[in-house]
Amino acid sequence: MENKAIVIACFAGLLAAVYLFCMHSTPRKGAMRVVERLFTGIILCYLCQLLLAPLGLALPQGPVPALFAGYLGLPGAALAAWLHLAP
Repeated sequence: MENKAIVIACFAGLLAAVYLFCMHSTPRKGAMRVVERLFTGIILCYLCQLLLAPLGLALPQGPVPALFAGYLGLPGAALAAWLHLAP
C-alpha cells in the first residue's frame, strides 16, 4: 500500500513540476490566466449566491471554491456547494 502511495505522490509531483514549468515558460501568461480565472470564479460564486440565497442554498465564498468555479464554470460552483454541504 505504501508503494502505491509513493508512486502516486511521484506522479503528482512530476505533473505539478511540468504544470509549473509550462505556466512560467511564457512570462506572466500563466499567472495572469490563474488570476483571471480566480476573479471569474469570484464573480460566478457571488452571482450564484445571490440567485440561490432565496432558495436556502448557500455557496461557500473563498479562494478554493472560486478556483473551482473559475476553472470548471457552473459545474465547479456546484462542486464547491456540494463539498461545502458534505459532512
